[in-house]
Amino acid sequence: MLSLPQHAARGLAVLVVFALATLAGSAQTTMSPITFSGQLVSLNPQLNLPPQTPLDIAITRWSTVDEREQLVTVLKASGGKGLLEMMQSAPRIGSIRIPGTLNYEFHFAMRSESPDGGEFITLIADRPVGFAEAVDGPRTLEYRFMVLQLQVNPIGRGEGRLSVVTKITADRVTGEINLETWEDFYATLRDVRRTSRR
Repeated sequence: MLSLPQHAARGLAVLVVFALATLAGSAQTTMSPITFSGQLVSLNPQLNLPPQTPLDIAITRWSTVDEREQLVTVLKASGGKGLLEMMQSAPRIGSIRIPGTLNYEFHFAMRSESPDGGEFITLIADRPVGFAEAVDGPRTLEYRFMVLQLQVNPIGRGEGRLSVVTKITADRVTGEINLETWEDFYATLRDVRRTSRR
């Protein structure tokens, strides 16, 4: 079961800069569902995951350029709270499934081509908040997003990272997106494979 412990607020934050604009290079269109499988690898016992855990990913469509621009606009104007409200009302466009847990639905999916003909893929979901976390009101309540990033080669194999407890902000001038992941609350993705035809 993927969950956040009651005293996670004692952790530190790690800042990762993410240029969302780099994902705007290819058209974001509807398509046949694309699926991936992989292995989550985490040594953090607080994630309540075995050392290696199967993961299934399904993407039913890519976010449009307009949706990307709306995400940046909402972040600039209203911050993470506004983005959370936008995502909770947006249609589901895919899911992340971890055995033993519920599906985690995501509402944002972007891709761009890498120089070798592969793909960079970024998925964003609003993460669930447990009762203990909600009652205690730790600082992690500012970290309401789950971000999955994949890099796959032309035949759909590669690696990635799942950041479980993430805060998302945008530079008001440049629109550059900052991903601030709670220390240790991430898992590496290995043996990523596309399991559906293009």
